[in-house]
Amino acid sequence: MLTLLDFVERCCGILPRRDGDLWVSGLVTPMVQHDVAATATSYGRSHAGVHYELHVSRAGCVLVADGAELATFPPGVRLVLRDGEVAEVVGLTARTVTGRLTLPGRTVDVAVAGNERWEVRGAPRKVAERGVIAPR
Repeated sequence: MLTLLDFVERCCGILPRRDGDLWVSGLVTPMVQHDVAATATSYGRSHAGVHYELHVSRAGCVLVADGAELATFPPGVRLVLRDGEVAEVVGLTARTVTGRLTLPGRTVDVAVAGNERWEVRGAPRKVAERGVIAPR
């Protein structure tokens, strides 16, 4: 059960990390039992005195903190929160994910490739470009 919970939190959930970061991952689940496509998922978790809710669908992801919308973002990326603030965006899919990241008071256009990390506090800047290794 713990393995399943860890998997869910890494793909479409909220995962506290030992370094103090909070990962908020917005992957849309492609299939569930009996070839029925999942249309949306929601996940809730309390961390450091804040209750977070994550709603993920093909249309987009919404992160709510203590009842207030903290961010909206395209599916296929992970938000990295530091001290309760969105600090980075990480690409989770082999394709480049494009869309808008909406934060309190500002909107950032994003184009994030697989395993690419962008700092979004202040002016957006790429901080890592590991890339995806495709199977042969």
